[in-house]
Amino acid sequence: MTPKEIEEIVRKILEKRFNRPLPEMEIHFGRDDGFCHKFDCVSDTSEIVCEVKACRFTTEKAYKTTQRWRILADYFLLEKLPAMTKVRILVLSDKTIHHLFIQDFGALLDLEKVRVEHIPVGAA
Repeated sequence: MTPKEIEEIVRKILEKRFNRPLPEMEIHFGRDDGFCHKFDCVSDTSEIVCEVKACRFTTEKAYKTTQRWRILADYFLLEKLPAMTKVRILVLSDKTIHHLFIQDFGALLDLEKVRVEHIPVGAA
């Protein structure tokens, strides 16, 4: 399954959970000509914003040198969204990566502000 296919499945799960469409959408940070990021699932009012990481655990070295830092960067972006964003979710499709990420960074993260969830998706 490709990362895009995993994102689509997770989007459908979240749309059902929140009972509304959650398309991909760019959100600007600061001025309109400032930094922007395309989030995977965003409600029309931006009250719900989710990012899906469809990465697979392969080796501990790959996780420690690359994957966890990319996941942490996405967490940081979710944390920095404006106050109008009430629900912020970082979805990790791989159970091992979810476990390792919480183990490594859980004490540093505000898990009430940004929820970090594992949503299993088929053979992800």
